[in-house]
Amino acid sequence: MSSDHRQAGACDSYADSYGFYLVFEKHDGGTGIVRDPNGSASGCGLGPPGLATPAIARYYVCSDRGSSAHICRPWKTS
Repeated sequence: MSSDHRQAGACDSYADSYGFYLVFEKHDGGTGIVRDPNGSASGCGLGPPGLATPAIARYYVCSDRGSSAHICRPWKTS
């Protein structure tokens, strides 16, 4: 999460063949998803495209285990 809460990053640090993503909600109720596009390789997914206006209010992260098997953490206020 950027210091101004307008951009979030999803960084997969495990070479386990599972994807990683972040779901965010803005102060106006709008939502979005940021995925790490390259797995555990260097670099992260950043989003939303441009900067979120209004700022991101809360988010949670998930490990994508395929089909419907996603493991997610609880919402976190940003």
